[in-house]
Amino acid sequence: MKQRGKRKRVKRVPKPVAAPVAQTQQAPWVTHMVQHFQATGYYRAEDLERLLGDPRESVEVTASPDMQFCAYLSK
Repeated sequence: MKQRGKRKRVKRVPKPVAAPVAQTQQAPWVTHMVQHFQATGYYRAEDLERLLGDPRESVEVTASPDMQFCAYLSK
């Protein structure tokens, strides 16, 4: 019989952080991208590049001014 490892507990996003994210509107181009995928079964290359960025360029990540969110990520 296989022995299972310990299950990792998934952290829940605190309400002060999750609430503003849940209230944001989806960008119109994202809605069009989803509709195109539902109709055809694939994503257009230009939609993926807009979503993920140019794979030939690096990405710079900086700290958010929202300190609650930064504190949550550092845990």
